[in-house]
Amino acid sequence: MKGYLKVVAVYLTGTLLSPYLFLQWLRIIREGKVCSLDAYIRVTSRYFLRFFRMPNLIRPQDYNEKITWLKLFDHNMLKVECCDKYDARKYIVNKVGEGFLPDNYYVGHDFDRQLAKTINHPFVIKTTHDQGGVYFCTGDENIEEIEKDVTSRLKKRYGFINYEWPYLMLNGKVVYEEYLNYGGRIPDDYKFHCANGEVKWLQYITDRGIDTKEGIYDLEGNKLDQVLDADMKRFCGKLAVDFKLFQKMISLAEMLASEFKYVRVDMYCIGEKINIGELTFFPLGGLYKSKDVDFFGNLINFDTSSGYKNNLDEK
Repeated sequence: MKGYLKVVAVYLTGTLLSPYLFLQWLRIIREGKVCSLDAYIRVTSRYFLRFFRMPNLIRPQDYNEKITWLKLFDHNMLKVECCDKYDARKYIVNKVGEGFLPDNYYVGHDFDRQLAKTINHPFVIKTTHDQGGVYFCTGDENIEEIEKDVTSRLKKRYGFINYEWPYLMLNGKVVYEEYLNYGGRIPDDYKFHCANGEVKWLQYITDRGIDTKEGIYDLEGNKLDQVLDADMKRFCGKLAVDFKLFQKMISLAEMLASEFKYVRVDMYCIGEKINIGELTFFPLGGLYKSKDVDFFGNLINFDTSSGYKNNLDEK
């Protein structure tokens, strides 16, 4: 219901502001940055609902404005493959080789109830085309309830509310894969934010699902004072990996980031084993409420001098 209300709010805002947005869109076009009016209204309306101001898309400055610019003007079609949690495996293996992905037990467009009931060790069920949709199966879960939720998710397209266009091109799949055992809790999350093929900072998430905390670190593993996700508590400790392993993770992230203006590469590390999770192109839809968005915006200095039309703009 909350998602539907956001859709209605975006449409109503876009309708009310359409004369003003039309004039701003013409200004964008005159600057040589091409996108459809419909896409522009959707993206800027969502941004306005969040911040009660319009983004600067001619010369974007802060982190949110640059992510918003990417949604409208950077349409590298490789993002479509990499936004699918299963299809991204091919790209990852081609870039960094084998050994950095959890084992896969099943992929399909339908939920396989029989297989889910016969796997006799912990595993994870994921939908590949959306956010959330992760189910940890350790033996006492209700498979029928998971099947119901997964089946509902597979019928929906993701990405409309925040206009994350690659997701609009995905057909949902479900995968069963290896459960990463991290002492009975969710592994710490190493999110490497990369621009122009280089890691700019690490967003470290720990104690997820218990007392979720965020820490921001530089490439030397030093703790920074900045905050990206203001909804999380701050983590001020040291990283849970040694420096050599941390540098290996940075190297992997930069290999995976080499094709993109900006991408966030998510990893987990259990002991000495590095696992690559997802490639994320529009973290939180570029809608972070943080006092440090200018700081992060200055770190991702990709070229915003030209724009490229998205083939889905008319949809």
